[in-house]
Amino acid sequence: MRKLLFFFVCFLHISVAKSQVIEGYVISENTIPVSYATISINNIVVGFSDLQGKFQLAKPENLTDSLLFSCGGFVSKKVTYKELRDVNKVILKRLFIELKEVAIDQSNGVLKSLKLGNLSRNLVGSFHTRPNVQYALFIENTMKITGYIKSASFFIKQPPGGDYRGLFRIRIYKKDPSSNMPGEDLLNQNILVHADKNNSWFTVDLSKYNLVFEDDGLFVAMETLPKEQYLAEGKLKPGITPTYWNNLNLPGIGFKESMSKSYSWIKSKAGYNYRWTPFDTGSPNPANFLINIDVDVFS
Repeated sequence: MRKLLFFFVCFLHISVAKSQVIEGYVISENTIPVSYATISINNIVVGFSDLQGKFQLAKPENLTDSLLFSCGGFVSKKVTYKELRDVNKVILKRLFIELKEVAIDQSNGVLKSLKLGNLSRNLVGSFHTRPNVQYALFIENTMKITGYIKSASFFIKQPPGGDYRGLFRIRIYKKDPSSNMPGEDLLNQNILVHADKNNSWFTVDLSKYNLVFEDDGLFVAMETLPKEQYLAEGKLKPGITPTYWNNLNLPGIGFKESMSKSYSWIKSKAGYNYRWTPFDTGSPNPANFLINIDVDVFS
């Protein structure tokens, strides 16, 4: 009788625990998993989907609150708890960005590629990234050229306890004219990449996305993923708590005091929300992330 009661209590406990959890998947319209989508309630981030698009959340205290699902390259979607309980799939529509018509003078017929941004060849420091943070460099259009972005390059270096092969997402933004910070997202794709070599430049081909190099310049950023991704990617050091970011398999981004002023920004969590702040190493000389782009132009 006692054993039966014990098993009944255990079953009841598991059932109650499961009822306090919301589980589901975030997928695209063609049923492809949407990796690392952000889930928030009232502008407060409460969770993420994983690489396979699966998520698990605690049941919200206020059941009338809507959950907002968002991810780069997709239209954000609000879903009520009841909708999520009845159908455990959230379908995000692909974000279609209207491309600019660019008039490029091809009279000379000579196509060339210009490299813009932080062009330093030598590394000064490696910044140990943290989970779910963006690291951006503003690239000016000082020559007032018109062209398409061919590729973006990042100097990746493995930090202590990290891994240069850690996944990150590429983000490209317009400059917000009122704040001079990253503004409108220009990428309509969820681009996840990882470097294949340590302590070197890693280049990503962006030519198929028809990204116009803006008249006012633009921001190029690397975005790290939720910490669960880096816990799962490799081995952890024995004796160190796995929640400490210094022991996660994160890539590092190089930086150098190589430009006239600071053009680098970081987007991280401040309280309950995320915000952009200038990159500051504490040095009297401005430091900038080692990020650059190749732009195809006719001349």
